[in-house]
Amino acid sequence: MSEGSVFHRAYRYRLRSNRKAEAVLRRWAGCSRKVWNLALAEQQARRERGEKYAGFAGMCQWVTTWRKAPETAYLAEVPVHALQNVVRALDGAFQRFFRKEGGYPRFKRRGDPIGLRETDVKCFAVDAANGRLRFPKVGWLRYRASRPIEGRPITVTLRAEAEGWYVSIACAFEPKALELVHPAYTSQRCHACGHTHADNRKGEVFRCRSCGHTDHADVNAAKNILAAGHAVLAGDGQALVEGQVQSDRPVKREPTEGLRRAA
Repeated sequence: MSEGSVFHRAYRYRLRSNRKAEAVLRRWAGCSRKVWNLALAEQQARRERGEKYAGFAGMCQWVTTWRKAPETAYLAEVPVHALQNVVRALDGAFQRFFRKEGGYPRFKRRGDPIGLRETDVKCFAVDAANGRLRFPKVGWLRYRASRPIEGRPITVTLRAEAEGWYVSIACAFEPKALELVHPAYTSQRCHACGHTHADNRKGEVFRCRSCGHTDHADVNAAKNILAAGHAVLAGDGQALVEGQVQSDRPVKREPTEGLRRAA
C-alpha cells in the first residue's frame, strides 16, 4: 500500500438528445474512420516498399498533410486532437501486433465504432454540477449525470452506440490509500456480467461475447481494476480477483510482477 499516489477513474454517461450536435459528431466519426483507413493504407504501402514502420509522430504529420490537401480538406472540420488520437490508437494496435499480443489492424467500415477523444485539458471543460461538457468546435453537450464525478477530468471521449451517443470522462484523483491489484485478464473480463475471453477485446473496443455489453476497452479494464481494489480494501479482494479469471478457456497463472494500483 502507498499513500498520496495519483490514480485514474473513468465515468460513462449517455448524452442527452441533440440532433444538430449529433449530426456533426456523425460526420466527425466518418472523418475519423477515414483517417484510420488512410493511415493503415499508408503503413501497408510502406511495408510493401520495404520502408520502416512510421510511428505516432510520423502519422501525425500525415494528418496535418491530409487536413491541408484539397481532396481531404474536409478533415480540417474535425478537432485536430481527435484525429491525432485516432492514429495514436492505430499505433497502439500496431504495437500490440508487433508484440504478438493482437492481430494485424483492420480497415474500419461504415458503422464500425470509433471514438472522438480530446486529451488537451485546455480544449474541453466538464461542468459536473450541471451535467454538461464542452467539446471543441461543437460547444456544450448535456449528459445524463447518473452519478457524481470525482477527481480532475483529463480526457473526454465521445462514442456512438446502438442506443445513442455516450461520453466517457477519465479523471485523475489522489486516493488516501492504494492496494496492489493483479491486472491479469482485466481487459478481457466483462465488467457487466463477468465473462472473460480474449475475443471480448478487439483493439480499443470491448464487446462481450456473452451479454453483448460494449465499452471502451481501457474503461472496461479500469472498472475491473477499481472493483478489485475496493474488494481488497473491504477484506474480500482475494476471492474477487481470483473470481475474475472465469472463462471458457484454461486459466493461465500470471507472474506477480507489474501489479497495477487501484483505489
